[in-house]
Amino acid sequence: MDVEQHLIAFVTAFVTPARRERWLQLFTRRRKNVFANSSKLMQHLDERYCVQVDGAWDLDPSRQGVYYDFYNEPIVKTLAEAVAEGDYHNAIFSLEPGQLAIHFSHEGWSWLCHKEPPRTTRCPRTSIDGR
Repeated sequence: MDVEQHLIAFVTAFVTPARRERWLQLFTRRRKNVFANSSKLMQHLDERYCVQVDGAWDLDPSRQGVYYDFYNEPIVKTLAEAVAEGDYHNAIFSLEPGQLAIHFSHEGWSWLCHKEPPRTTRCPRTSIDGR
């Protein structure tokens, strides 16, 4: 799993446009101030895609993703491991880059961030001569 891809895709997909650049810098450089700012992330989540669910998601606990607690380096874990470690801590767990993630808050809240894959409309095929 490409850890950097998960982090960048999380910010690009789920952080409000006005705050993306700042969070991209914090996520990619992973300096001390990322931990100090981690509690602000929930205020910058894009409400079109992120909904507060407080642990009420229907996902396989054995599913793997990238867990980042804003303190240690990102690591691949299962959802069950991420919940055990992320509950009441600021952290993200990216299951599908830019498509599906969970944000954990130190307050005990959690947000499910999900983007539907783009729907494709298929046009009926016609032959070159119109038949």
